[in-house]
Amino acid sequence: MRYILITIFCLGFLSACGSNPPKKTLVVPDAQGYQLADVSVTLEEKHTVEGYPDERAFEKQFSENLRSSLSEVGGLVISGEENSIRLEVTLGYFRHFSGEDTFAPSSSVATPTFGYTYQFYQGDKLIDSYSKANQTLSQGFLNNLKTVATAGLGNDFKKEQEDLQKIANSMAAELKKML
Repeated sequence: MRYILITIFCLGFLSACGSNPPKKTLVVPDAQGYQLADVSVTLEEKHTVEGYPDERAFEKQFSENLRSSLSEVGGLVISGEENSIRLEVTLGYFRHFSGEDTFAPSSSVATPTFGYTYQFYQGDKLIDSYSKANQTLSQGFLNNLKTVATAGLGNDFKKEQEDLQKIANSMAAELKKML
C-alpha cells in the first residue's frame, strides 16, 4: 500500500511539472489584427561605446523591425479597421559588453537581456496586458561555443542589429498566436 501511494504521488508530481501553462489569447472576438499605436524602448547600458545607437535611434530601429515583422506574419492591420486591437509595446533592453564588469571593458557587444510589455486596447479601453521580463536570446550551441572560445570579443553593431531583429520576429510570432 505504501509503494502504491508513493507511486501515485510521484506520477502526480511529474505530470504537474510537465504540464504547459495555458496559451495567452485575447478577449476580442474575431480580432483581425493589431494597429501598432506606440512603441517605446528603454535602453540601459553600463557604459557607452561609440558606434552604437543611442536610445532614440534604437527605439526607431526596433519600431521599424517590429512593424515589418508583424506585417510579415499577417498581424498588422491598417489603422481604423474594424475588429482590430490597438497595441502599445514597451521594450526594456539592457545592452551588455564583453568585460563590462572588469577594469578593461571592450566594445564588443554581448547577448542582451530584455523584457517587454504589451498593452491591448479596444477603442480607448485597456482590455488586456501581457509582460515578460529577464529574457535572453538563444544563440545556439555553436555560437555559444564561439563566444566562450573568443571571450565574447568580435561582436559589433551588426550583431546587435541581428539580435534586435530576432527579438522583433519572436514578438511578432507571439502576438500573432494571441489573436
